Amino acid sequence: MKNTLISSVIFFSLLASVLFFNNKLINVCDKVNDYSNKIESSLSKEDWKESYKESLKLSNLLEENYVSLSLYINHEQLDNLSKEILSLTQYIKAEDVSNSLSSVHIIKSYTKHIKDIQKVNIGNILNSNLKNIFYCGIYNDFSL
Repeated sequence: MKNTLISSVIFFSLLASVLFFNNKLINVCDKVNDYSNKIESSLSKEDWKESYKESLKLSNLLEENYVSLSLYINHEQLDNLSKEILSLTQYIKAEDVSNSLSSVHIIKSYTKHIKDIQKVNIGNILNSNLKNIFYCGIYNDFSL
């Protein structure tokens, strides 16, 4: 009885932490998209001061949540997003419209990708399991 209780507590605490981090990740991605939309609209007006201010807010948002999110998802995805945000701030500082807009779209694409791979659906589950089978060395003759 004691083992069942301990196992249940561990299972439900794990489930609660996964749900918490998943919701936090989705909220951060939504905020990143909101900031990106604000930056994009201010760039179209060529309001460089407002764009730079919003890009710094975007950078701070990711810095504040980096550690907790990297516990839940692969840090390489966050690194790519962080690098692109830093590039965006420099493009805005240099008042480069085309690179700034392309950087905003890359940021939006990264956040969409991060949200898509965190959704619980059969495709993500099967894809994850197939990668684990092939990368763990069970089938070394094949590559993905």
